[in-house]
Amino acid sequence: MGLVDARIRSAVFIGAGSAYWKAYSGRARAVMAALFHLIVPGAALLAGYLPMSRFGQGDDVPRGVALEWARWGRDQRYALSYAEPRGGLGYTTYAGPLRALSIADDSYAPRSAVEALLALYTAARKELRPVPAPQPIGHFWFFRQPALWPAEVAWLLAS
Repeated sequence: MGLVDARIRSAVFIGAGSAYWKAYSGRARAVMAALFHLIVPGAALLAGYLPMSRFGQGDDVPRGVALEWARWGRDQRYALSYAEPRGGLGYTTYAGPLRALSIADDSYAPRSAVEALLALYTAARKELRPVPAPQPIGHFWFFRQPALWPAEVAWLLAS
């Protein structure tokens, strides 16, 4: 059985959103538009890879992956644009519970981007759960704060 065929009872998305540039607003929209129309493709083509480590943003990304990510970021369907010609890969058929956390200070996956990702799962029983950030959580720190985990683990086990 492949990953796509796996029976998934429930899912929690943490730090997940559509990176489609129009899912953002204000200055973030302009940054995302520049990122996916100019910066990512340009850097990947010039360097042969996306040099994320130079900007303190994680590991470097291979050229093909970076170019695909940029295509997704320019498409309203985001990763669904990849999934549709391959049978949907669960976007339209997963009908189980799906909880997405919207972390207050996550600039990579703001609420609007989380909502845009949830909209792609047309058959799922969706729940958007706002998470306040009394201390910095951002996009990367949820899993380094074990006090935040019990509610999500309990929800998964109960679903």
